[in-house]
Amino acid sequence: MIESVVYLIIAAILLFAYISFSSSLREIRATQTELVIENLNSEIPVIQELSKYEPETYKQFKQDFSEAINTGKDKEETIDTIKPYFQEIFNLVYSKYLPVASDESILNFSTYLYDNIFENDEDCYAYFAQGYISEYNDDNLHKILVEVVRTGAETPTQLNDISSAQLSLAQIQEGLASTYGDDLAMLQDRRKKGADKQKICIMASDMYRRILQLPKEESATLLRYLLANPNRSN
Repeated sequence: MIESVVYLIIAAILLFAYISFSSSLREIRATQTELVIENLNSEIPVIQELSKYEPETYKQFKQDFSEAINTGKDKEETIDTIKPYFQEIFNLVYSKYLPVASDESILNFSTYLYDNIFENDEDCYAYFAQGYISEYNDDNLHKILVEVVRTGAETPTQLNDISSAQLSLAQIQEGLASTYGDDLAMLQDRRKKGADKQKICIMASDMYRRILQLPKEESATLLRYLLANPNRSN
């Protein structure tokens, strides 16, 4: 009888210790998760910025990130696991906030593309044909995207002068056609299998160069028009 009581006491102690340990472990993991997310927010600040305007999206991000961490993956493995989420973030910024961001934000983003993305054929084609940016670890890009989200959310700017944008585009197209002739049609067919990536990127880069050389207001208006009508790039 005494042995049974002792056994029950020991079992109760062990169970209590296990519950306490499990609870402590969950608290440690929760704290670690919050620290990792906080660190990620500082590394990719557009995520933190979006949390103000897209709380449900941010909530889902935290949940997915927490689940990845709780499976025992380290930070790099976790980031690889949720990398598609970063592309979703960019798609959201690009489709919802960029078309209505401030002129300065649109010009800064387009200048960044021209200076950094279009210099590499693979990166250029990934963006221009698929809307994909492969490299997120760039402080300049982060700052630009934060401003895109902030101005697009708080002071959205609509495209008011469509006729002016269309006129500017026609002039850009005329200049491109005189340089590239029939090859210019590749821009419209850029998503086709077997597309000439190098040629497409040469023309895309040239198009952005010409647009960015326009007076700032005219340039921003045309870029805003192209963002609202992505298939009108040629």
